[in-house]
Amino acid sequence: MMPPNERQKPDCQDKFVTHRSGKGKLGFPLAETRTIIMGNSGPQTSNFETPLETIELSTEKLDSMLLEIPPGYIETKNESDLQDKFDIKDMMNQAINNTTISQEDIATSPKEKKQGIIRIGVYVPQGDDQLPGAEMQQYLENILKGGNVDAIAVANEEEAKKYNCDYSLSTEFVRIKQASKVGGLLKAIKNSDPNAASSFNIESNFILTKLSDGSVKLQQNQNEKYEGSAEGAAKKSLDEESSAVLKAIK
Repeated sequence: MMPPNERQKPDCQDKFVTHRSGKGKLGFPLAETRTIIMGNSGPQTSNFETPLETIELSTEKLDSMLLEIPPGYIETKNESDLQDKFDIKDMMNQAINNTTISQEDIATSPKEKKQGIIRIGVYVPQGDDQLPGAEMQQYLENILKGGNVDAIAVANEEEAKKYNCDYSLSTEFVRIKQASKVGGLLKAIKNSDPNAASSFNIESNFILTKLSDGSVKLQQNQNEKYEGSAEGAAKKSLDEESSAVLKAIK
């Protein structure tokens, strides 16, 4: 390790060359492409392009608290002052204490349900091994929450009833097949985005069951084409599923 306040001097220095065209005033770009050329005053060895695009723009004023110095802030002049303020052993003990909750405690911890809330027990989506089931379950759980609707990940009907769920939601991905790349490839070339060349046909079934009497509240089949990776396309399918479920229970 290098001693504090001592920096290593590299043998080579990067050369930055900036080219600008036009006389317009510089501002914040809505879209730009950054190109990095790796070489050593000779033939080009590699070329990296990074496209950036603005997807959301807001003119609202920022909260002034974001620009205030946080309470308890103490200015330091060098790195050694910081070292004196940290007790590594104490930090490790705190981390261990925070993670000593047993799996049994987690499994039996009560998850209270407030009055007037509709709760949905979400099962792990089934049917395709190429998708991370637990991640898909968590994603569906998160997008169902809002307003008077709550969602919770459960393993089975017994667990759903244990947590006072009003409904259970099961999802099966029947078919996930990569679609033709011709149109997407043209779009990828235009946007310099290789991921845009992928699209998938997603067919899924989902069933919303009312737990009080076991009746089926909603059963639907979806078969759509979505752009992006298989996982991204599956999430878009879950978005539509979530909209249909929320519409059915409201």
